[in-house]
Amino acid sequence: MINPMYWISVEPPSTDGVTGYVYFGVIAAFILAAIVFRVLRGRVKDNRARAELFRHLGRLLMSMGVIGLVLYFFSYENLRFLGGRFWYLLWALATLLWAGWIVWHATRTLPAMNTVAREQSEREKYLPKPKK
Repeated sequence: MINPMYWISVEPPSTDGVTGYVYFGVIAAFILAAIVFRVLRGRVKDNRARAELFRHLGRLLMSMGVIGLVLYFFSYENLRFLGGRFWYLLWALATLLWAGWIVWHATRTLPAMNTVAREQSEREKYLPKPKK
């Protein structure tokens, strides 16, 4: 079992071997997933709620991916304070809090946006269209 004080150390984690590959793999997956969500957001312009959800997810993953990349660089360079393990703990906590907010937002406000958009499309169905 890992000692809880392990994560509250100013010593940078090892970037050699499996641990470094796992850290870098998670960070790279965040950045690649952010790019995928940005592309998907551009493809669902007709569904505003889904586009907003993809925008939030893209921002979360890109921001946390870049911050994680900076943390990984500091750990790679063995900077004692800036590459400390506790930064990874704070990074993971911030990611979970932000993801929790996105889930809350997706369950509370996005369904309301969908109903408003549906009602608006029903109303526009009966309005006259401009001549071409």
